[in-house]
Amino acid sequence: MSQFGGFVVRYRGMAAIGVARAGQLRLAQHLLTLVWSTSLLGERVVPAVPLTAPTVLGCVAVTQRATVR
Repeated sequence: MSQFGGFVVRYRGMAAIGVARAGQLRLAQHLLTLVWSTSLLGERVVPAVPLTAPTVLGCVAVTQRATVR
């Protein structure tokens, strides 16, 4: 039942903002997972992560502002 509820929320969100934007926004999910794993589970972060994370978030921000013609 919880999975069904999650899918309902997910598909309503995709319908509201568009499938392309929702797909690009999901790229930020990996970084949020990394933040939670380091803070809650004590995972170690390799030095390349803090260097690439702003780049990924910047690309997500640019694609969210882009218009489709």
